[in-house]
Amino acid sequence: DTTLTLDSAAGITPGSFVTLAMTDDSSRSLGSHLHNGQASPGTCSYQMPLTLDIPFLAQAVRGNRLELNQPLRTDVRLGWSPVIEGAPFLTEVGIENLRIEFIPSTYAGHNNEDGYNGIYFENGVANSWVHQVTIDESDNAVILGRLSKWIEVRDVQLEGRTGHHGFRCEHTADCLVTDFNQDC
Repeated sequence: DTTLTLDSAAGITPGSFVTLAMTDDSSRSLGSHLHNGQASPGTCSYQMPLTLDIPFLAQAVRGNRLELNQPLRTDVRLGWSPVIEGAPFLTEVGIENLRIEFIPSTYAGHNNEDGYNGIYFENGVANSWVHQVTIDESDNAVILGRLSKWIEVRDVQLEGRTGHHGFRCEHTADCLVTDFNQDC
């Protein structure tokens, strides 16, 4: 489907970003559905209740019907308390031809890092890129976090010690990563 029927589409304009937000119910049916019933929805306390935020562009608004620029990736059920919200996004953010060097140190261990973090896109970054970047001695090198959409990460080189995450992609949509090399 590319169309949602809303209680009200007031304030949504064609071409604007919106977010479809859903929260798992007490039976954890959203998590089970996302795993196609083939795996447990998980038990990580920091992920409960499970939430799902999917960014879209509003293609058209006709009364209380919202047409999205691309198909939904999953069902939308009332039991998951779906909400459509306007979402301010930064666009055309580019980081390229850059070397980031942190102070050489021994990896402090899981969740004990010093915070030598390279590039972090989160909370509404779209149509953006990271190209030809080298990151040396990082805890977390490149993170595409919540509500990152249409991000291209290309020709990234990690050097130095091993850290927590070389690359992490979570709660994102339609991102492309190519030529990501880790020499740690």
